[in-house]
Amino acid sequence: MYQSIKDKIWKIVSENGQGWSFSAKDFLPYFKRNDIDTALFHLEKEGKIRKLLRGIYDYPMYSEILRCNVSPDLDKVAAAIAKNMGRQIQPTGNAALNYLRLSTQIQAHCIYLWDGPGRIFEIGTQKIHFQNAARKDFTPKLIQSRMLVQALRTLGELAEEEEMKAKIKAAFSFEQWEEIKTDTSLVPERIHKMICRLAQ
Repeated sequence: MYQSIKDKIWKIVSENGQGWSFSAKDFLPYFKRNDIDTALFHLEKEGKIRKLLRGIYDYPMYSEILRCNVSPDLDKVAAAIAKNMGRQIQPTGNAALNYLRLSTQIQAHCIYLWDGPGRIFEIGTQKIHFQNAARKDFTPKLIQSRMLVQALRTLGELAEEEEMKAKIKAAFSFEQWEEIKTDTSLVPERIHKMICRLAQ
C-alpha cells in the first residue's frame, strides 16, 4: 500500500514539472498525513525531491550544462510557504511596477507581502522576506488588481502625472479595467478613486 501511495505522490510531483515547490498539504485531499510524510521522506532519500525548509520541498530543476540541480525558483517556494501556512501572498510595489512595465528596476532581495507577521526564510544561501500587509490589500481577487494597487501605492503622486497615467492605462484593456474597477471596490478610497479615473 505504501509503495502505491509513494508512486502516486511522485506522479503528482512529476506532472507539475521541475521547479514545483510544495508541502504535505498539497496531497491531503488524496492521502492520509502519515502516509504522505512517509512517502516524502523516501522520495527525498532517493533524491527525487529536495527538502528546502521544514515541511517545504521542490522537484529540483536539473541543468544539463552545469550537470547538477540548480537553485530553487523562489517565487514558487514563496507561494508554497504561504499556502502551507494558510497565508495570502502578493508582490511588493516594486515588483508590481516591473510586472506592469512601469519600471525596470530589479529588486536586490526576494521580498513579498503577506497577511502575517514579518518573517525571513533562508533557502540555502538565499533569503525570502515576507513583509506584513493589511488584510484590506488582499480583498481584490484578480492578480492584475493586486498588482495595480501596489503599483499605485508605490508611485504615490507620480501616478497622477500625465505620462505615467498613459503608461498605466495602457497596461490593461478596456475590459480588464472594468473588471479591475469592480474588483477593487473595497481597497482604500484614494486608491479606488484613482483606479476609476484611469478606467475612464
